[in-house]
Amino acid sequence: MDKLSGDSRYSGFGPLYQLLDRESSCNFRDEAVDLEMNCSYVSWVATANHDAAIPEAIISRFTVIEVEAPSADQMVNVIQSIYSDILHDNRDIWGSHFVPEVSDSMIEALDNQGPREIVKMIMAAMGRTAKSRKEAVYVLEGGDFKDFKKPVRRIGF
Repeated sequence: MDKLSGDSRYSGFGPLYQLLDRESSCNFRDEAVDLEMNCSYVSWVATANHDAAIPEAIISRFTVIEVEAPSADQMVNVIQSIYSDILHDNRDIWGSHFVPEVSDSMIEALDNQGPREIVKMIMAAMGRTAKSRKEAVYVLEGGDFKDFKKPVRRIGF
């Protein structure tokens, strides 16, 4: 929801005022397809990283649940889950050549990263490790992540 406020010419929040009110959502007209519909039975769920850009009138129509950042113990599970998913998704190609458990040094290297960065870092480390070492089974260690550089953000395709 915090990304809806990007274009000053059109407010993505506009239709939500009507849709999030049960009485007015009975007769909602979708202007894009010129169709009137009853949206009063829809249960709306939304997410946001930051609520500062969301109008208070919209926030008041939701039950807000704040999710705290994972604790150190929870982060171990997050990293293991992401790593296991990567291995599983690539099991028929190269995933079976890596040990299934994350090492303590790997957890330490990835601990302060967000999930997207963790995926990128693990994938890059796996590629570099498989390319530079010739082993039957690979173990990722913290040092395998030290040279990871975030990609430069580019505009376009």
